[in-house]
Amino acid sequence: SLMIFYFFLQYGLFYIISIFFLKWIVEHRSIELAQSLSLIFMIGQLIILDFLKNPFLIIVLAFFGAFSESFYWLPKHLVLGLFGQRRKVTQQWAFIETLNVIVSIIGPVLSAFFIKVFGYHNFFFIFSIVIILIALGGVKFFKKYCLFPDRHFRPRKEKLDFSLLFSLEGLWNAFYAIAGILIFILTKDVLAFGGLTSLMAFSAVFINLLISKRIDQKHDYALGSLGYLIRANIFTLIFLAMEPKAVALAMILFGITSPLVDPSFYGFFYNLVKKYGAGIVYHRALLLSSFRTFGFLLFLFFP
Repeated sequence: SLMIFYFFLQYGLFYIISIFFLKWIVEHRSIELAQSLSLIFMIGQLIILDFLKNPFLIIVLAFFGAFSESFYWLPKHLVLGLFGQRRKVTQQWAFIETLNVIVSIIGPVLSAFFIKVFGYHNFFFIFSIVIILIALGGVKFFKKYCLFPDRHFRPRKEKLDFSLLFSLEGLWNAFYAIAGILIFILTKDVLAFGGLTSLMAFSAVFINLLISKRIDQKHDYALGSLGYLIRANIFTLIFLAMEPKAVALAMILFGITSPLVDPSFYGFFYNLVKKYGAGIVYHRALLLSSFRTFGFLLFLFFP
């Protein structure tokens, strides 16, 4: 219940609040400032984690996490949607996603090594300083090489309503997070859970690159619908079987099917951004986080 409450705050309530701050910063200051602040908020999370002895600090942890997430993802969607190459935007997304996955796989291993060498507190202290330097350097770099005029990020008047799609996406996000908690409970092993998560991410990374090229060439967004249908059956497997082997299989299947869903969706979404402007990014973010909040509330009342 505590973990679900944490998700409710970070990916729901606080995330909704952060969108309005992010929108103002992007439109009145700069996108590079927003992404640098994302790193600063991440440091706040690390500091709270380092001193997390009082359960009430989980609220502060969720606050920093929400702002770090939104200040990273929404600017990325704006840049790819507005400035990505129309015929290669899905491939550009897949390339960035590949880098993220590689870091998410290698990062925990390197972190474990440095924690063993330097100690837990020393590692987070050094890591926080490095992140601050990257954040400050990032502002300078982007201002010099990648400054985008503010007018590009001001929402245009035209608006296409995909409210149902974005709302269902929010519910899916909540169920996916709950499935992650359930998987952790059933495996009862941090190494097993981490290994399955890495295997799931690794199995997706190369297929993402291959499928993204087809989507850009053929505009075959229907692959996403097929992926969601398969995932619905995987969820059924997890929630009905409630058994570690079934869960391990489900994790691997999630990795295999994600290239059907994610490239299709983001290829479609970034083309919407090109057509309708920045407003649809904020519209999606608000609906996504609102219905994610609703999904977590449902699970808070389930036994």
